[in-house]
Amino acid sequence: MNPWKKKTEKKRLAKRTKIILSVTAALLTAGALGTAAYDMFRTPRPKSEAREDIMKFVASADFNRLSFAERQKWLKKLRPEQRGKRPGPPKRGEMQTMSGEERSAFRDNMRKVFEQERNRHMKQYFALQTQEEKNAFLDAELAKMEERRAEFEKRRTQMDAERKKRQAGNQNGAADAKRPPRLTEAQRTAQMKARTETTSPESRAMRNQYMRELQARAKATGKNFGPPRPRMAAR
Repeated sequence: MNPWKKKTEKKRLAKRTKIILSVTAALLTAGALGTAAYDMFRTPRPKSEAREDIMKFVASADFNRLSFAERQKWLKKLRPEQRGKRPGPPKRGEMQTMSGEERSAFRDNMRKVFEQERNRHMKQYFALQTQEEKNAFLDAELAKMEERRAEFEKRRTQMDAERKKRQAGNQNGAADAKRPPRLTEAQRTAQMKARTETTSPESRAMRNQYMRELQARAKATGKNFGPPRPRMAAR
């Protein structure tokens, strides 16, 4: 083979190698981008449907990537025995596996969903045209409040019985030692301030008007209004 042909063949091989390397790099880049896009747009979900995993998922940033309906669905799974109702508070000890930051995020993310539910509920009320329709709406709401009050009293009675049982067995100290520390007054004040700052003035005004009309309807019909009062601690 003459020198000119050798030189031409080397150039052809170099060009072919460059093309192959370029195509390989493009494929690798496309694969990486595809994986990143999948991770970005896939629907987040917990590791499993165990309560502990759902609670940790609710406390994660991925939870807020879901649609409102999807977030509602996962919260309802925390209390499947009462479909269609708000999930109750976590059972004793369930939040001990979560860090303080996770517990705070869990409460905040639940609160955001509940606030959206409440705003949609109030908008339905204010969209009603007649006073008769509004009265029926408020009566149904007062009935739900009475039902929640009865559920709260039932849970409180059960908790009182459990506490007395622990005290009788000299286990109260050990149980209290495992309990997450309660919020201080400063922490509760900070939480209330954060809730106020994360809601719009329009939402607060709508809620205040709704609560005034609900309270007036309760007074007019002789119904109870407001959450159950806490019991006085035994001396």
